[in-house]
Amino acid sequence: MSKIITIGREFGSGGRLIAKNLAEKLKVPFYDKEIVHKASEISGLDEKFVEEMEQKLNTRLLFNVSSNGHFFPSTPDGQFPPLEDQVFFAESKVIKSYADKGPCIIIGRCADFVLRDKYESFNIFIYAPKDKRLERLEKYYHLDTDDYEGRLKKIDKLRARHYEFYTDKKWGLIENYDLSIDSSVFGIEGTVEILALAGERFLNG
Repeated sequence: MSKIITIGREFGSGGRLIAKNLAEKLKVPFYDKEIVHKASEISGLDEKFVEEMEQKLNTRLLFNVSSNGHFFPSTPDGQFPPLEDQVFFAESKVIKSYADKGPCIIIGRCADFVLRDKYESFNIFIYAPKDKRLERLEKYYHLDTDDYEGRLKKIDKLRARHYEFYTDKKWGLIENYDLSIDSSVFGIEGTVEILALAGERFLNG
């Protein structure tokens, strides 16, 4: 059984950089945008559209991501599922295909939920105080807006809604993860070092 590290994160917490550096330190593959690209290929949906749909959700029927039928399972009346569900289903299929290859780190996209049954996963959530995240956004992110606080709230809200809709679990709630860490306490490098210790024990234990 593959051992997979999944990482969820608040916007501006440095979670993606931490995940990427952690993968390099543990010498395992890191998957992020590759999931979007591959999901676009196998689904026939435009790559930009897939990326845009990642954090949108529908209020209609949620389809079983473990279906063994056609790529997009149809409703009883033969209709295809909503586009948001098609994107989620495609990305779930890609996430499982990467997990089948061996140990790796997967960021976001409800990977902890997608891999919950067949795979052994170590689920991490990275967060930081709002003021620290805003400082990071202003220093390192090149956003198309001056309203950094508004963008931060919007992205976090979208991530939370998407995660909670598909997993029926609370995004960021400590009980839903194996380890939650405030990246502002030790900084990016320090957080990587701490997670590397836990990751090594998980992968080699």
